[in-house]
Amino acid sequence: MSCSMIFCNKKISLYYGIFFFCFFISTGFAGQRIHSAPESTSQHTLAPATTVRGLIEHCFESQDRLPDGNPYIWKYVYTFFPAGVEMKLGVPQLASALTECVLFTESADFKRRVLCCISISCGCPQKCRYCATKGRFYRSLTSAEIVEQVVSMLKHRGVYETVRDEAKQFQIMLMSMGEPFVNYDNVKEALIELNRLFPRAQLLVSTMMPKVDSKLYDDFIELSQRIPQIGLQLSIHPLEGTVMRSSRYLARLQRYGRRWSEATGRKVFLNYILTELNINDTTLANLTRYFDPQHFAFSFARVNTADGQIHLLSGINVDEELRKFVRTLIDMGFVVKISKGHGRDIGGVCGSLLNFDKWALERDASSA
Repeated sequence: MSCSMIFCNKKISLYYGIFFFCFFISTGFAGQRIHSAPESTSQHTLAPATTVRGLIEHCFESQDRLPDGNPYIWKYVYTFFPAGVEMKLGVPQLASALTECVLFTESADFKRRVLCCISISCGCPQKCRYCATKGRFYRSLTSAEIVEQVVSMLKHRGVYETVRDEAKQFQIMLMSMGEPFVNYDNVKEALIELNRLFPRAQLLVSTMMPKVDSKLYDDFIELSQRIPQIGLQLSIHPLEGTVMRSSRYLARLQRYGRRWSEATGRKVFLNYILTELNINDTTLANLTRYFDPQHFAFSFARVNTADGQIHLLSGINVDEELRKFVRTLIDMGFVVKISKGHGRDIGGVCGSLLNFDKWALERDASSA
């Protein structure tokens, strides 16, 4: 969620990405209802639910602006409710699910690059070191709830048809909150439906590859072959108490990543949080030991920690070390993307889920 630098074969180009945000400012929009079975999705065949009951709790607009003065980054906070549960704003309920997602555009007319970063669960059972979920997991989203985030964000801005039909590049990233393979059946159905609704959209799935039934990973390869718009990102973020994942874990990612790449003919992106603790020769040696430029590319991100456990990337010396780190990978033939934070005022830094944290604390207190 950022303005990103892409380095490829010693050729440097700039493009707007959207990767990480922090802090938030309300724009006064809250409590707008999401209509059940919106027109764009009322006829889809997702199972088990084809309607969505939800409320938009907040829409936060970044104060960052495009060169023409227009806004370009928004963060949406949703609460979804299953059938039979009363829909109330600001009242966490046991069966409800709060989730967060982000909308980004490179141009005010939404005809250049547009990106939706959406969630697939309320909370997450993984324990990434930087993440404010802190391993708290409440429930998975249904396939319809996953799809609804994209549809309702675009409709709220009044650009659904424009983005669907005219955007030069439209990306939907399943990487805001949740682990895709913990909720694979719903993620699979959502990808199929998103591809039907937005056949031109790129669909990026970001996973840490938890230990689940291996058949799910085989099925995802088949799905990626069937839908060429699907991309894969493997997250190699550190867990609690670690700076680098274990050799066994990296080897497992390498084996699957190569399989997926060879089956689809597309490179796998490796997403890694860079901090002052891991821009060093040891990290470089581990990354290049397991991953090759033929099958993999790197996506590095700077991040603000949720609770002070991770040092921030800042200062001239760190930036110089980062440039050396990246240059070495470029010289080895890797494509490298570095994300820099734009929209730092709207509470969306990866892991800094401030709205979720407040909701979770209130929900846990009410159920104690």
